[in-house]
Amino acid sequence: MPFFILVALLSVLLILLSFYFYFEAKRKKEAQDAKKALTVRVEKMKRRFKSETQQWMLYGALSKQDESTIIRLPTYFFVFQPITPANVDHYEQSLGSVLLTVNEKVLLVPNNSDDAKAPSEPLYQFIQSLPSAAQGYNASFYRNDLPVLIQKLRDAEIEQVDELNREDTEVA
Repeated sequence: MPFFILVALLSVLLILLSFYFYFEAKRKKEAQDAKKALTVRVEKMKRRFKSETQQWMLYGALSKQDESTIIRLPTYFFVFQPITPANVDHYEQSLGSVLLTVNEKVLLVPNNSDDAKAPSEPLYQFIQSLPSAAQGYNASFYRNDLPVLIQKLRDAEIEQVDELNREDTEVA
């Protein structure tokens, strides 16, 4: 009789361990898949940002040096912070905001300089405001400083449009 109890207990223990390892492997696989999905989102946004900046360079809105400076935004984002869903959401929102502001606000305003290929002044000031060293692209920069820089870029563009509208009304 004790032999059967021992065999039954060992069988139950073996079944419980099997369930534990099965569910633990499943949990690890799901976590790995979630991490991979985040990485794919990051790479997709990085490719989009690089593609847009290359177009800006082709249009003459950026110099090669300015392009390499602005490319640091997506490149250094996860150097000083982990890849988490909240950080990836902030990454996409921040870079999307830069793209939207430059595409819809800065590049659509006519350039006042004689050289049509010259970069617009607000975009140039934005790029010059970015940190020059990799250490400057930390979590604090992306959470606090970058939104302020984007807002300054938007505001500078609004001021530039207002000046153009005033000049047009004065001429008429």
